[in-house]
Amino acid sequence: MNTPFLVTRTKQTMIIRWVALVAPLSGNSPVLTYNLFWNNGQGEINIELADSLITEYSLTGLTGGTFYKFQVRASNIYGYGERSDVSIIEASDVPDVMAIMSTRIEGTKF
Repeated sequence: MNTPFLVTRTKQTMIIRWVALVAPLSGNSPVLTYNLFWNNGQGEINIELADSLITEYSLTGLTGGTFYKFQVRASNIYGYGERSDVSIIEASDVPDVMAIMSTRIEGTKF
């Protein structure tokens, strides 16, 4: 199984993608579902995010600077395959938007 990878990220979101399996890597049977797992920024990778025939997942509400771990596995009519290697991705930690600058002209003599 291919390791999930980062497509894009902003301060509190990221999009994770993986490559769809085709024969013979799919077990010579069409993939019925992919399971995406993560660790919520803590502990083991045991939280299931997706159980669907998708190859991309968008996460929101992330904490900037936190490292998240992901794994994906596929299933076909024979059952589930092994999980992919672990992918570790850091959520973006960029500065907040700057406030709009204001100016003031004070009386001057020419």
